[in-house]
Amino acid sequence: MQNAIPGVFALLTTTRDIIIAERHRISGYTAWLIMPALAMFGLSFLSLGDFWKALFENIILIADILLTVWISAALLFLGLASYRKTPVSDEDLSRAIIRRFPTLLYLYAFTFFCTTFGLYLLLIPGVLAYLWLFFAPLLCLDSETPSFRTLLSQSKEMTRDRLTLLFSKILGGYTVLAIVYVLFSSILLSLGLTLAGIDPASLLSDSLTLQETLPRWVPLLLTTASLPFIPFFTLYRIALYEALKKA
Repeated sequence: MQNAIPGVFALLTTTRDIIIAERHRISGYTAWLIMPALAMFGLSFLSLGDFWKALFENIILIADILLTVWISAALLFLGLASYRKTPVSDEDLSRAIIRRFPTLLYLYAFTFFCTTFGLYLLLIPGVLAYLWLFFAPLLCLDSETPSFRTLLSQSKEMTRDRLTLLFSKILGGYTVLAIVYVLFSSILLSLGLTLAGIDPASLLSDSLTLQETLPRWVPLLLTTASLPFIPFFTLYRIALYEALKKA
């Protein structure tokens, strides 16, 4: 008899426990994600021509993507160790990610392409691609000798006869987290705008007015507000991964 998959709130509780056990290091790794926003904030004060501005923005964008992949891998690797109560040093973590980083880049790029292309053509193929590839990065970190094709097949195999269940758990968990984040960031943004003497209702104005009146620090504030939620969005995958393995 198979074990039942826990509900969304039980999975979120497991995610919370994973984070609490390694809260200091998880917070430390997550904090690095503020760097691209800080770079864009600093860039906004420079008087640059269109060419140089576009060049630096693209450099920051590429750095942001690479940093996001690295930090996501670090959080997942650390989260697995936290869940299984197996200590891992920062040096071991770095070595493990360096060895797997090219494969992780391929996996994230492949997932992005397949999901986006599938959603563009028809909604269902994009959703299926996302579900089939959902566990591939985690399997990469949970394997000693990850192979790109093997990871794809293993991730798809984990979803066999469970697509509807998996979709409901992912949608439910991410929806709860998204609602809390939107409420938190909205309150923080409204408070910041009010202290700056700007009517928060201006956010409902047209885009031209918004660009002219919105302070440069708003994207930085919103990025900062997202930091406490990033570990939950990232490590929820582990709670679901381990639950599916036990089912």
